[in-house]
Amino acid sequence: MVPSRQLINTNTNNTTSSITNNFEISSLANLDGYQQYQTYKLNSPNVISNGLSSKDIVLVIAHPDDEAVFFTPTILELGKINYQNNLYLVCLSNGDFDKLGRTREWELQKSARLLGFANYKVLQYEDNPNLQWDGEAIGSDLEKILFDEWKLSSNGTVMLSFDEFGVSSHANHKSTHFAVKQFSAKHGIKMFKLITWPIWNKFSLFILTNLELIWKYAKYLFGVTHNVQFSIGQFKYSDHSFIIYNDFNNWFVSLSTMTYAHYSQLVWFRFFWIFISRYMNANELELVA
Repeated sequence: MVPSRQLINTNTNNTTSSITNNFEISSLANLDGYQQYQTYKLNSPNVISNGLSSKDIVLVIAHPDDEAVFFTPTILELGKINYQNNLYLVCLSNGDFDKLGRTREWELQKSARLLGFANYKVLQYEDNPNLQWDGEAIGSDLEKILFDEWKLSSNGTVMLSFDEFGVSSHANHKSTHFAVKQFSAKHGIKMFKLITWPIWNKFSLFILTNLELIWKYAKYLFGVTHNVQFSIGQFKYSDHSFIIYNDFNNWFVSLSTMTYAHYSQLVWFRFFWIFISRYMNANELELVA
């Protein structure tokens, strides 16, 4: 039987009460229902070949809701039981730019429960779009959280975060990337970054995703085994990256995570984002050298 998993609410001063969600998973759950459908096979070759199974996956973000608006395809895929991963979340600020820090911490907790994180931590770096955070300080905090509190090991851990452009060019996002990259290199931990797409790709809704999937299945149906590039559907940023797709069910979870868990952030442009952003249905990841 797989051990019970806990969601533990932690912060820097330990003043927030913890909410623990204990549940047992039957050993039969290893026969994940997704195995019956092509949607499971859609991503599993890339997940397995990139060593993203039987790992402690640590996602590091800058603000509450970053996990929901940017990373849900990856989170929901890597959280499938078949991969036997444990998901962890570190948020470097409580998103207090508009003086809603405590509210957003609570919202992040709801999101973490919905997305299946085993544990999460909120730090208190200043939420400021013009501020570059101290990478050395972040690295020191990550060491305490991962190794001292969560008892993770370097060889069993994979880090996941933004790339150097931070998706939205937010200074805090870019600082997060460089801090996690430095920390990963120091401890010999594998790190994957979320590729920042150009605007025509970023706001393509399902259009480019559907073209890529049509091409993928067309190659399968016609027995094309070698790597044939497609000038319309092949929009990868890098030859060394891979894409994780949301199926339709997980897309609804992505929407729900934002609209239910992060209710305070549902200003008009957020609705614009969640319905037309491609990050809600696909993520492109690349291994950081």
